[in-house]
Amino acid sequence: TEVDRAAEAAILAVLTELRPDDGVLGEEGTDTHGTGRRWLIDPLDGTVNFVHHIDQVSVSVALCEGERVLVGVVLDVVRDELFAAVAGGGATLDGGQISVSATAALAGAVIATGFPYDHDRYAAAYLPTLGAVLAQVTGLRRFGSAALDLCWTAAGRFDGYYEYQVKPWDIAAGLLIVTESGGVATDPWGVPLHPYLPHVVAANPAIHAPLRALVEETVPAHLLG
Repeated sequence: TEVDRAAEAAILAVLTELRPDDGVLGEEGTDTHGTGRRWLIDPLDGTVNFVHHIDQVSVSVALCEGERVLVGVVLDVVRDELFAAVAGGGATLDGGQISVSATAALAGAVIATGFPYDHDRYAAAYLPTLGAVLAQVTGLRRFGSAALDLCWTAAGRFDGYYEYQVKPWDIAAGLLIVTESGGVATDPWGVPLHPYLPHVVAANPAIHAPLRALVEETVPAHLLG
């Protein structure tokens, strides 16, 4: 939308002024390389929600060095909540320290997920994971902003989150925020997550392994090639 493009332009203007030597990768097409550090920007995560006046929308900005996220910030623009993390410094919500939930088993967990944009072609392929997780947990939620799904996991509102085919700008900031809040984030095969891996499983330490196992067992065949 025009709002996505205007938001990315506004963020880019600030970064160009303050960090002219850094690269930028943005959802709306910005793709520059600098001296080694790169900003990953999602200027409006939850565009479909925004268009339909659903109040789950965020702005996500992260600073990366290679695959390592150094700083992550996610703003919930409706609730005016600011999630932030610095590598090695913990995670905060509006300046107060946050941590993942203490839920000890999937049976008591509320899990967030999302659906890839190719769900119209591969809807049936995504249903086995959905069914496997739904059968084991207290609740399954789909709110439409990957960045906020990760942040709400970091803050203990969700106990975990999984999604296939996310983009680097979707998860970079939230990835750091959830791990700095004590969470575990990998791909479905247990590889530690970085922004350029496309499939996400993030949760508190107690339920990450069983959640990851359910996702691994049901990864759609078209994602394995």
